[in-house]
Formats: sequence, C-alpha cells, structure tokens
Amino acid sequence: MHEVAQRRRARGGAKATHTRRRNRAARIGRDRAHDLPLAPHPRYGRNVTRRPAPAGRIPVTRLTPATPDPRWNAKAFAGEVVPFGATVFREGHDRVGAMLVLTGPGGTTQRHRMLAGAPGTDRWEAQVRLDEVGVWRWHVTGFGDEIATWAHDAAVKVDAGVDVDLMYEIGARLAERAAAETDRTAAVRKRLAAWAAALRRRMPRHPLDGP
Repeated sequence: MHEVAQRRRARGGAKATHTRRRNRAARIGRDRAHDLPLAPHPRYGRNVTRRPAPAGRIPVTRLTPATPDPRWNAKAFAGEVVPFGATVFREGHDRVGAMLVLTGPGGTTQRHRMLAGAPGTDRWEAQVRLDEVGVWRWHVTGFGDEIATWAHDAAVKVDAGVDVDLMYEIGARLAERAAAETDRTAAVRKRLAAWAAALRRRMPRHPLDGP
C-alpha cells in the first residue's frame, strides 16, 4: 500500500517513539534555540514535531488527505486515484491558483494544477493516480494568478467599453510572457503565443498608436 505523506513549507521533525522522549526533547530545544530547520522523520515521512510555518501572503491550509493524528500517514492502495485538497486564499481581489507537487518513492516529481472547488470555499482540488508502492511526499503551493485576474478585469471593462485596447494588450503581454517560460511544454507555449496574437487581432487599434 501507498503511504501518502504530507509536507508543508516548514519541514522536519524529531523521533516520535515514546522510548526516546528525553533525546527528542533535547533535540527540539536545540533546534529552536539555534533556529535551525528540523529534518523530516525517515519513518513517518512528514513532520512529526515542528514549529508552525508562517502563513505568508497566500496561505495554504487544511491539506487533505490527512489523518486525525499527524504522526501517521494517510494510506491508499496501489493504483488508487487519490483526491488531494487544500484551502488557498489571499487578501484583496486578485485571483490565486494552486499547484500540487508530488514526489514518488523513486524520487520523480510531478506537478498538477489544482482546480477550484465550490464557489466561496477557497478550496482547490486535484485527483491523481498513485501507481507506485512506497512513501509519497507532497505539498501544495499557492500563487497569484495574473492571467485569471486579467480575465476577470477584462470581462468587466470590455463589456463596459472601458480601456478595451489596453485590456487586450495587457492580456497579450501576459500570454507572451507565459509562452517564454521554458518549463512549459512546446505545445503549451505555442498555444499561448497564438492566443497573444489573437488578442491583438481583436483590438480596434494598438494602444501605443497615435490618435
């Protein structure tokens, strides 16, 4: 069976066996005194005891799957499709996105873009088939989604006839910048470049042209 291991931004933990309480307490105190990161426990695959991580500008909370006792990993059968979830939000009106980062027992890392859950819940979800036996480590990262923010603003302004040329140009530049990112596949970069060109063709005139 698989052991699905949660991993947040702050990492590591001390020994979790009741037979070594003295050593564990000493280690935690030493790490806290020197403000050193705690290493992940090799048996449990996640932070058994750790300091809380700072929330940051885009907090990621309520990770699932999870067990009531954080010392133990969630489990799944080989080949099972596991639903992952997280609450991701930010202050203000800008849109956010969420990325699930999975590392398999063999060390291979996968990235899956999470989809928004029910409106108003700030939940993000992804379903992934775990087809390798062993401990899977994973975490969720939140980020500001500039294209989603632009799409929301453009839908409002274009329908109202406000800054139409400018909104198309902003969208085209965002698409071009995304297409220039080398970590994307060639097919995705080609689609983004075509989208940028399509946005400019829809503009009545270029916003930098004269009156």
